[in-house]
Amino acid sequence: MIGTHSYKFSYFDVRALGEPIRLLFHYVGQPFQDERVDRNEWNEDWSKDRTGNKECEWNQNRKAKTPFGKLPLLEVDGGKVVITQSSAIARFIAEKNGLAGKDDV
Repeated sequence: MIGTHSYKFSYFDVRALGEPIRLLFHYVGQPFQDERVDRNEWNEDWSKDRTGNKECEWNQNRKAKTPFGKLPLLEVDGGKVVITQSSAIARFIAEKNGLAGKDDV
């Protein structure tokens, strides 16, 4: 298991790219916070930000943590480590739980 770290996974409230990651967390028995982001709010916040509205705190926090401006996003230990891209997140979970094979081949 991954251990005593805390995990917050953020993705839209659809299966798509987020479901394999959610399933991996459940498969290995690792508790995690599953933040389901409303797609309409995400799009609205980003459009407001591009027009200069700096009052959208949710978006400002996310923008700083998402180097590509997209979800999914995994925050480890309250954001000390941030991983983006679904394959990178899945690989991280797999490697930490002995699911990535015995060697690189």
